Amino acid sequence: MTSRTKLPNHGECFVCGKQSGSGLNIAFFCDENRQISATAVLQKRHQGPPEHAHGGVLFAMLDEAMGASAWANGYQVLAAHLEIDFKKPVPLGEEISLNAAVVQKEGRKVFTEGKIVLKSGEVAALAKGLFVECKDFFQTL
Repeated sequence: MTSRTKLPNHGECFVCGKQSGSGLNIAFFCDENRQISATAVLQKRHQGPPEHAHGGVLFAMLDEAMGASAWANGYQVLAAHLEIDFKKPVPLGEEISLNAAVVQKEGRKVFTEGKIVLKSGEVAALAKGLFVECKDFFQTL
């Protein structure tokens, strides 16, 4: 069995924050390979098309998962470029899985990939992210 560590939430963060009243409150986990996973059930307030999730909400979830994968690998990063391919609509009220990992590092650039998987096992969305290390930015906070 794979061991997983729960990542800390970030207060008011829309995706993972416990104090964000309008947020998603998603708990992210990191495995021994520093890959990120999470599950979520989206509600009516996350709707885009009737009875399905808004693409912007899915995008935010993948942004957070891919950023968390960079941080789990020890990189203090900010998003520079994200792209997503929506493959299947995501029904509201159904558990979905998120997965993300770092796939490459070049200098300050950290390349990531992420996906959202439906309960059926079908991939609903694929994403790629370019994150840039910004250690100085985080030292000023």
